[in-house]
Amino acid sequence: MNNPYVVQDDTLALPRMKWIRVYHNVQNENYATHWHTSVEIIMPYVNYYDVICDGIRHRVNPGDVFIIAPGELHTLFAPDEGERLITLFDYSLFSSLQGMNSILESIHHYRHIKAKDDPKTAEILTSCLKDIEYEFFQETPYEDPILFSLIIRFFVTIGRANLELKSFFPDLTIEKQHEYTNKFLALNNYISWNYSTDLTSRKLADMIGFTPSEFSKRFEQFNGQSFNNYLNQKRISHAEKLLVYPNVSTTEVAMSCGYKSLSTFNRAFRSIKKISPTEYKGLIRSFDQDISNDNENE
Repeated sequence: MNNPYVVQDDTLALPRMKWIRVYHNVQNENYATHWHTSVEIIMPYVNYYDVICDGIRHRVNPGDVFIIAPGELHTLFAPDEGERLITLFDYSLFSSLQGMNSILESIHHYRHIKAKDDPKTAEILTSCLKDIEYEFFQETPYEDPILFSLIIRFFVTIGRANLELKSFFPDLTIEKQHEYTNKFLALNNYISWNYSTDLTSRKLADMIGFTPSEFSKRFEQFNGQSFNNYLNQKRISHAEKLLVYPNVSTTEVAMSCGYKSLSTFNRAFRSIKKISPTEYKGLIRSFDQDISNDNENE
């Protein structure tokens, strides 16, 4: 069993956190296309920062927040002069909390919160990130639980903004909207735990008391995509995490994600990620490698 304690200058101390990294970045360095198993959050302080996701170039300005989901291929471009906060953290620590998976799924591949479009949400999120930066670099007592709570506050703010900005079921009464929203939040959580099993829309419709046609309609209203697309996104998201491990074959990844054949998995993966699983495997970098190196050095 590894000893978690370290001795520095004859002082006994616990090592720094391994689930989060915070960078106050002032370099004018670009980063080629890559991905992480972590969530990446970018907040410019001075000057813009450009991010390419899904082939679209996004200009992130001071006051904005740009969130990149785990496994999302992205490219970063810095101006000649600038300053920004980059935060990366392991989202899997939060996935067991009720509702957190649904919030991350609402981000899809990425999310750009612009101060000019939603100043209230942007102000709360930038305040959270500044607090995260302060707590991380001050090495204050109880920094782990403090940082954990700030990450939760950050994503709950996004979740509540989603509910305020969108009426998922506009054809229903307010009471029914609340009822259906709770049903689909619970259903999404169930899918998060069971996506590798033989899930069908008919089976899930029976679970929440809908006819198949009503289920398909309401599911797409709530999630913005069909059940089959949603399930594939879930399975491919899990595959992204498994592709990190060099000793796990692509066939093993496919089977563990709920696919019955390698060809079906390859088609689904390329459809979503635009590259093959093998090509994708070679593009992981930075945060996850830093974590591995930290573990080896302690």
